[in-house]
Amino acid sequence: MNQFFCSQQTEGEDLIGTADTAPTYVFIECPPPWTMDIWNSPAISEEFKRDYQQLRAAIQDNQLEVRFGFMYRNCPGNTTKLLIFRKSPGFALGYQKQEFNLPNLEATLPIVRTNLLEQFDINPAVHDAKDILICTHGSYDKCCARYGNIFYRQALETVEKLSLNQVKIWQCTHFGGHRFAPTAIAFPEGRFYGRLTPESLTAILTRQGDIHQLDSVYRGWSLLPHPAQIVERELLHRLGWDWFNYTVTCQILEQDKEQNYYCLKIEYQSPEGIRTCDRIEVIKDPTRAVSLHLSCQSDAVSHISPFFIKTWANIY
Repeated sequence: MNQFFCSQQTEGEDLIGTADTAPTYVFIECPPPWTMDIWNSPAISEEFKRDYQQLRAAIQDNQLEVRFGFMYRNCPGNTTKLLIFRKSPGFALGYQKQEFNLPNLEATLPIVRTNLLEQFDINPAVHDAKDILICTHGSYDKCCARYGNIFYRQALETVEKLSLNQVKIWQCTHFGGHRFAPTAIAFPEGRFYGRLTPESLTAILTRQGDIHQLDSVYRGWSLLPHPAQIVERELLHRLGWDWFNYTVTCQILEQDKEQNYYCLKIEYQSPEGIRTCDRIEVIKDPTRAVSLHLSCQSDAVSHISPFFIKTWANIY
């Protein structure tokens, strides 16, 4: 039996810059177990799978980038929850959230089609409500079963202990980075985390303590392209927990063909309306490359070179 766990060989890898960057995420409440291809899971009917394939084709025809996933929490009820998170235009603090309570699984995809392809009808979420989605998709990668399930239970206990009534903890299917298990996404801001512990989750939820404690768990902000995520962490260092209240926009001014060099323009605005614009160059550092397997099932070794900041100039 293969005893290799990919999360045990990444202690030397910096997590920053590994957050997914999709503009739209769709999570549908569906009970596990989930197969590796989630659309073949036991709770999925042939009707639902057919409707999804048609929707997927329409999304591709419209050249939209959408990430789909399943989520679940052990709360008795007669409805099926649907969450849609869409990147806000311009200066953004996070994603715009739509939340629907529907009669069954089959009722979710028509709502997704309407809101992604026909009209954008915002259903306001509860003010300051957070959804923490923790990957427990063990059939995709066994690290998410081994570490994700334990942390899911710990997260439930943490939220109850802190009496955070506006925080919902979900277990969910794969969203990348299983070698960093346990992994999570915090919505609506869209920040990705890995190697989480109850202590680091407490800091994230309460926004208290030494900001550098996030260095070992923070993967990046999904609102920003991968090379800009290391810049955002530096801003987090400079501004502390206050940074979570800033809005931001980013533009790639220049990049090379190999995607080893980027010139970025990042604008960010404080809650008081003070706006700053910086021009930053980032480049990959091959001297800090790590060689590792990206998943428990992978036989191939990948060489990962992190970005570092080359120049930083304030424009205004």
